[in-house]
Amino acid sequence: MAFTPGAVWRTMAPPNLNFWLIAKVSMFSSLFTEITFYAMHRIMHMKKSKNPIVKYLCKCHKIHHMVDSRQLKSHDAVRVHFVETIFNVIGILGGPLLMGCHPMVTLSSFTFTVANAFISHTDYFDFHNSNHILHHKRSDCNYGLTGMMDYIFGTGRTESK
Repeated sequence: MAFTPGAVWRTMAPPNLNFWLIAKVSMFSSLFTEITFYAMHRIMHMKKSKNPIVKYLCKCHKIHHMVDSRQLKSHDAVRVHFVETIFNVIGILGGPLLMGCHPMVTLSSFTFTVANAFISHTDYFDFHNSNHILHHKRSDCNYGLTGMMDYIFGTGRTESK
């Protein structure tokens, strides 16, 4: 079974999957990841905050922005402080775990999200990565993974060519 809320998995037997189950889990997991990543990423850019926790998170995130935006490589996606890594993993795994997904479904979600992070730091897919590279240039826009939360909150920007 792929979806059992609160399930405790004792086996790695292949999950019993169907299209609607995969669609539901994928949508919820993607939405959860997008919301948590956007929120944390935006907080980590609140440099003028007087809150000591927010100030600390900004310092942690500074590590990720140390490379010039013109020299971004895929491995720069994971060049982050340990504290930021914890928040990223919670965001990525939180959706599947809340839905009680089979470990293989959770692993698939994790793999997809990490691959997306690597792709967004390269120049192979101009449509996808140009907004994130603009974030590394300006750092006052494009905080989300997909652009959905940036659209909702008006923080999405594109680079005029």
